[in-house]
Amino acid sequence: MIHSPVQEQSRRRTGDPNAAETLAALENAVANISDLPVTTMGAQQAQQELFELWETTERLRIEALRRLTAITQAGLSGVLYVSDTRYVAHQQGITNQEAKNQLKLSSFLASNTLSAKAVLNNDIGLGHADALARAWSAHPEDFADVEQQFLDAIPGRDVDSFHRLVKQWEWRIENNGADEAEESWGKRHFSAQRTLDGSAVGSFRFAADDAEILLGAISTMPDPIGTLTPPRSLGQRQADALIEALSDTDSDVETSGGSGVKIDVTIDIQTLAGIVDGTGKEWTVTDLRSELGRTGDLPPAIVEKLMCDAVSRSARTHLSALGRRNVSA
Repeated sequence: MIHSPVQEQSRRRTGDPNAAETLAALENAVANISDLPVTTMGAQQAQQELFELWETTERLRIEALRRLTAITQAGLSGVLYVSDTRYVAHQQGITNQEAKNQLKLSSFLASNTLSAKAVLNNDIGLGHADALARAWSAHPEDFADVEQQFLDAIPGRDVDSFHRLVKQWEWRIENNGADEAEESWGKRHFSAQRTLDGSAVGSFRFAADDAEILLGAISTMPDPIGTLTPPRSLGQRQADALIEALSDTDSDVETSGGSGVKIDVTIDIQTLAGIVDGTGKEWTVTDLRSELGRTGDLPPAIVEKLMCDAVSRSARTHLSALGRRNVSA
């Protein structure tokens, strides 16, 4: 392994003998692992080994972040570098953006005791911590009031769904996402052009309410398997459904005065009641669900717009055991 001058200088220093011995043993263990062949006992055993390596890597990243925090707080990285970002990027051979992400996570864990304890106890992973760090850096004062609520909401949620929860909370803090929705509307476009063989290629972007109409029009079920006709891919099915929808002139829905789209909404009781911010209101970060069946998570302002514009063919409302409210219109 090629070491930078700072790394070589650090390796020559005499430090804590226990730490030096432990790190040397770790380096030897990694070398032994690299000498091992991939298991010949089958894919299941290889998968188990992979999971164990992933878990160990996560623990090592956490320990590296702890030491990175100590270095940056002591100002040691500024001795030979103009910034902490350049120090981290150069020492690891990574991009500045990757270095910034590490420093942001390190700063977050150093500033938030509850989250740091959860990470060190392996109660939450660094993927969840990344989402928390984003929320903290954007709204540090508001985050302090809901940090424990976020931690309580993590069990049972994968990283993607937790990132969506954090984003929904940010919508609440930032005026319910209205500005973001307006920006999305301004970026709408559709372009298509012919190719030499007569086919058409292009690109598009639709705002959330129009996206629900589009996704509803091209929603399809997978083709049966085992027939004489090979099953179509998802992209092929959606392309066929769009052409079919454009070619269909018959409709049993009155479209005057509305979009005529059928929407399925899942929204929390608190959100449905109009509680759209946390100022003086009794709501928690888990009282944030506002999503459409096809489009997914959306600010309540967009859901309300869709409900107003859509032509209602039927309306059904029920309360589930989880306190959710589902509305089909």
